[in-house]
Amino acid sequence: MQVYTFIRKALRCFISGKFFFLGLAAGFMACDYHDDESIVKTAREVYVSRLTETEINIRDYVPEDAVTAWMGSTFWTPKGTEAAYRWARNMGSDYLQLDVQQTREVRDENGQLIEPSVLVVYSKEDLSLSSNIEYVFPSRAQEPLSSFSWSELNRLDLGTPFNYASPQRSRTGFEGLGISTLEDVVMIAEGFRIVRTANKDRKQSIVLRNGELQWDFFYEQDPADNGNRPGLFIHPAAADTSLLKKISLELERLGWNIDRDPKDIPTQPGKVQVANTKGRVFLHASGRKMLAPLEFYFGGFPKSFSENTPLENSRDAPFAFADQLNFAVNNYAQFIFWDISLGLLEPWQADLVHRTGMRLHVGRVNHEETFKQVTGYYFRERLSQMFPASWELADGVLTDLPDLSLLLYASLYNQPTRRPSVDAVEILDELGY
Repeated sequence: MQVYTFIRKALRCFISGKFFFLGLAAGFMACDYHDDESIVKTAREVYVSRLTETEINIRDYVPEDAVTAWMGSTFWTPKGTEAAYRWARNMGSDYLQLDVQQTREVRDENGQLIEPSVLVVYSKEDLSLSSNIEYVFPSRAQEPLSSFSWSELNRLDLGTPFNYASPQRSRTGFEGLGISTLEDVVMIAEGFRIVRTANKDRKQSIVLRNGELQWDFFYEQDPADNGNRPGLFIHPAAADTSLLKKISLELERLGWNIDRDPKDIPTQPGKVQVANTKGRVFLHASGRKMLAPLEFYFGGFPKSFSENTPLENSRDAPFAFADQLNFAVNNYAQFIFWDISLGLLEPWQADLVHRTGMRLHVGRVNHEETFKQVTGYYFRERLSQMFPASWELADGVLTDLPDLSLLLYASLYNQPTRRPSVDAVEILDELGY
C-alpha cells in the first residue's frame, strides 16, 4: 500500500500541472492532495448497486474505448459548426458531442405561428463568447440563446471570432460559419453537408409538414466524406420536458430514434460504423433532475450521468461517490461521466464504477499525459495488481482533440485500425476550408 501511495503522489504531482493546448505553455500547481490509505480501504468495502441484465445490454450498445469529439472540435475549428463536425467525422471519432437547445418560436399579433423553433447546437455559455453577437445584436448580447429565433441566430458568425482568437489555426473557409442544428449534425454523421449559396448562406425555407410549420433545411452528399459514420452524444441543455420531447420526435423523424423504427444507415468495412448500431444516440444527464426525464423519453437509449460536484479529500469520499453511482444505477444510467476539471480521476473511483457494471467516460482529456493517467496506462502493472478488474480506469474519453486520443489508443493499446490516416490539418484542407 505504501508503494501505491507513493505512485499516486508522484502521478498527481506530474498530472495536476495546468497544461495549455499542445504545450503552448505549462505551469505546475501545488500538489496539495491528501493521500489516505483508508480511502482506498473504505472504497473496497462500500456498497454499490448493480446494473440489471437489461441495463448491461443497453450499456453494450456503446463501443469500448469510445472517442467522443466535444462539439466536433474546439481546437482545430470553431466549435459546434459544420466545419467542426465534418472534421470530427472524417478524423474517425466514434461520437460527435452536441449540447442541444431550443430557439424561440415567433408568432404574429394574433398568436399565429409564423416561425417555428429549431433544435440547435450550442453550449450553455452566452453567445458573446464565441460569436459576433455584439455587432449583430449589441443590446441583446447577454441574452440566453432561447430568447432568439432561428432566423436571428442564423445571422451570427462563429468562424470569424475563432480566427481572431486563434490566428495560428485561422482559415478563410471558417468565415461566416454559423450555429448548427441537430439535423445538421445527424446529416453530417450520415455523410452529407449543408447546401450553401455562393456567398455561404445556407439554403432553407419554412414549410407546412404534417399540418405544422417547420423549417426545411437542404443537404447534399459531402464530396469529401470518407465513409466514417459516427454516433451522437447528446447533452440536452436543461431537464425541460418540451425540449426532451422535441429531441425525441426529431430523432424519430430523422430515423435515429432507436425506440421507434430506426432506419438502416449504410456503412463501409474498416470505417466507423456506430451510426448503424443501437448505440447511434448516447445521451447525457448533467445533474439528478435530468436523469428521470431522460429515461421517460429515451428509455432504450444508453445514458450517462454526472453530478458535477468535486469530491472531498476525506474518508467519506467513497460514500459520496457511491451515492452518485447508486442514484445513477437506480435511475437507469449505464455510464458515469467524470470531468477532470472536478479533480484527478482516482483508481478507486474507477473500481467502484466497474463494480456496479457501469462504464466510465472521462472528459477534458486534451493532452497525452492526461490520457495516460485516466486510461491507467501509467503504472498499469501496479494498478492491475491492486484493481484487477479496473486497471484501465476510463472506458472512453471526451476530448477537444480526438485526433490525439485516436493516435494514443492506436499506439498504446494496440488498436492500429484507429490510427488516423491523415493529420488534422490535411483533413481541413480536404474539406475545403
